[in-house]
Amino acid sequence: LEYEYQTTLDPSGNPTLKVGLFIGDSITLGLTNGVFLATNDSVMQHENWVGLAALERHFNPINAGVNAVTAGGYVTNIAQYLNGYDLTTTVPDFAVVCLGINDIHGAASAATIEGYLETLIADLVALGIPDIYLTTIMPSGWNVPPVGLTGTTTTGSPVVTTIPSTYGLVPQMLVTGIGIPASLYILSVDSLTQITLSGNVTTGAALTGLNVAVNTPYLTTAAMELVRQTLNQWIAANPDGILGVFDFDQVVKIQSFPGLADPQLISLYPHPDFRGYSKMAMTVRL
Repeated sequence: LEYEYQTTLDPSGNPTLKVGLFIGDSITLGLTNGVFLATNDSVMQHENWVGLAALERHFNPINAGVNAVTAGGYVTNIAQYLNGYDLTTTVPDFAVVCLGINDIHGAASAATIEGYLETLIADLVALGIPDIYLTTIMPSGWNVPPVGLTGTTTTGSPVVTTIPSTYGLVPQMLVTGIGIPASLYILSVDSLTQITLSGNVTTGAALTGLNVAVNTPYLTTAAMELVRQTLNQWIAANPDGILGVFDFDQVVKIQSFPGLADPQLISLYPHPDFRGYSKMAMTVRL
């Protein structure tokens, strides 16, 4: 077992810091914008939430995330996925399970995913791991705002007025349209009918094609979002066998639009950006 963050051992040969086992998918591995932050998928660097939490909370992480895996898939293949780690010589002090979003994407029910998580908890207890935590599942784009809007712009001004509704619009969303320079984004949502852009419009006009670039949803139906919220309620209730919950959903979602994540934290669903991973890491309290 390689300890990236702390190699000092006590007289019995065990690490002087706690060891944590992290079970999850590409979010645990640290995928963002299609690129893994780690240079090695099985030994996490400090850039994602596992590594950042390890540095902040002073523990040794074992990142056993598996790209694209479901909770059901982890249950079936847990021996294979953990085969590369010596969990007998050094039993982890705690484990964190961050799974479920890919199951929802595959149309699994909340009850089915709960069953998978309960099995994983039992498997970890059987390994002798004393403390087990779950994480809530982050929003992945249900109920995104429309991409085509109308509005009025004025030459030399960043303000767009007479928008029928700014529902679902949030800062950092890219905006395109006639007279709107490339790379402008929403700086602020001022009212139900007005937004301010990050720069001035070059040609004022009554726009019929004001386009807002939104995150492509990963959970694409109301039914999937309902499963996510139902599962999060079950997780938040501290199921039997777990010590606590790290509420990732709470720190990345837009409070007024619970199916959406803050685009400054997750700009490409379902994987956070570095700022999103940083927020997630701060919820890890042992």
